[in-house]
Amino acid sequence: MGGNAFATLLPGASFPRMSPEVYNRLKDDLTKRLQAFFEVVAVPREAPEKVDHGDLDFVVCNSRRDFNLEEVWKALGAREAVLLEGNRISNFAIPAEIPSGDASEVYHQVDVRVCTDLEEFDRAIAYNSYGDLGMILGSVTRAAQLVFGNNGLKLAKPVPTSPPCTLRLSASFPDILSFLSLSIDKWREGFATRTEIFDWVASSPLFDVWNARRTPGMLQKGKPGERPMYRAFIEYAEHRRSSAVFRSFSLDITDILAHFGKLELYNAILYVTRTKQYAKATFRGTLVETWTGIRGPAVGLIMKEVRERMGGSDVLATVCGINRDTALDNDIDPIHLTLAAWEDTMGKMTEDGICDVVLQVTEVLRAEDKLNVRWKDVKKLNAKQKALSVGVPVGSL
Repeated sequence: MGGNAFATLLPGASFPRMSPEVYNRLKDDLTKRLQAFFEVVAVPREAPEKVDHGDLDFVVCNSRRDFNLEEVWKALGAREAVLLEGNRISNFAIPAEIPSGDASEVYHQVDVRVCTDLEEFDRAIAYNSYGDLGMILGSVTRAAQLVFGNNGLKLAKPVPTSPPCTLRLSASFPDILSFLSLSIDKWREGFATRTEIFDWVASSPLFDVWNARRTPGMLQKGKPGERPMYRAFIEYAEHRRSSAVFRSFSLDITDILAHFGKLELYNAILYVTRTKQYAKATFRGTLVETWTGIRGPAVGLIMKEVRERMGGSDVLATVCGINRDTALDNDIDPIHLTLAAWEDTMGKMTEDGICDVVLQVTEVLRAEDKLNVRWKDVKKLNAKQKALSVGVPVGSL
């Protein structure tokens, strides 16, 4: 980041790159200060062969006590800060050690990411370790239509729900590496050189030089000197392409979902979406009017009675064996697993079958002389039913 966060707050300041000696000294000092506020404090592993550093990144978790970020600001000895509460990254401008008598404004940027739990902490450390390795792994998963980032691995294409939703496959870094057939033990052991990292990445069956060469927009629009490790990886992929040392692969989305145990959930979400769409398309007021020849408020009464006959509006406890709590566990809005009993019943019927039920209900209501209703009667009936549902005495209406 190199001071970009403080362009407005400290317009005359400079944020020079830090030598390894300055970087390590600052890391040791600020680690101790942050440990007064958090039980878990770490810095992602630095990229190998790195000769200097633009900023210092901390990942922290488990607050020791109640405090505000202004206290952290003061404890770190920062001159300025961009504070973001919660599991966001806050930026601190730490005055640099400069020769005596030098009045220039020189700072080091220190970023602190506060995680909500240890799971998020582990993900943040994993994704941001070894320089641009997280971005490089993202280029590998992109070949399989997957997105890898700070929140784990997810499908690149949204699930075609209404509105579309994103399905996260895994938040576990070891599980994601296992899917990529990359050794977590080697990752933990560390890498001595960039090439060692690139060779490790290229050992994945999903590595595809053609996709690796599709650089993200942030790299294409960046300055020539930015993301040197990722640019080196692009050159590495170019070399493998020119030497024809690469392979192609085919991986079906069903296989991916099954690998992560998400296939049943995915199918349940699609079932709910298709069923709702089908019910909406085959059971609407205009069709009921066409089938029955009836107009006005009686149409609403017929449709309401049909829904009741088909199971009512009670929400199903499970859909395709998946309950609604599973949606929350996967960061999905429970609405995508919410299906009324009548929708489920109707989803299994043909349009002709639905028409038959509508006509049967119409005849029953006609025989009971319930179709001669006015809008005023409908509104009054709805008001009574609503009052009963919340326990208000009907006589008070």
